[in-house]
Amino acid sequence: SKLDEAHDDRSHLFSLSSSDDEAESGDMQGVRMTASFVETPLKKTLDLIRDQVSVSRASLFAKFMRLLGNITARQEVTKMNGHNLALCIAPSMMQWDPNPASALLVLNKMTAFVMEMIDNSRIYSESLDRYCDLLLQDD
Repeated sequence: SKLDEAHDDRSHLFSLSSSDDEAESGDMQGVRMTASFVETPLKKTLDLIRDQVSVSRASLFAKFMRLLGNITARQEVTKMNGHNLALCIAPSMMQWDPNPASALLVLNKMTAFVMEMIDNSRIYSESLDRYCDLLLQDD
């Protein structure tokens, strides 16, 4: 696939920054993602969706997380932080049974997972945008 080829051909462009907070570095011509973005649960989840479901679903998920990340970046105005958004969105995103005794535990785990996806999308927004562009080229 084009995405895999781009990753293989441009692996030398990945920044090996040791800072987890650094979102991007380098030029706009190449496909640059920090080494820390490549290791995020968001990137791993997107790869899993791409490989096991479809490229279009992975792209949709990435754009949705990007939107939620933008909302949390303006939480002074929106009054919605990552946890609040995740609590609202997680039950609709995942299949689960809210009736068993363990439902609250399952909801907490789902919320934590979605909150991490939202936070990753906000922190690594530029890398996520570039990854989405590659997904669309691959589709």
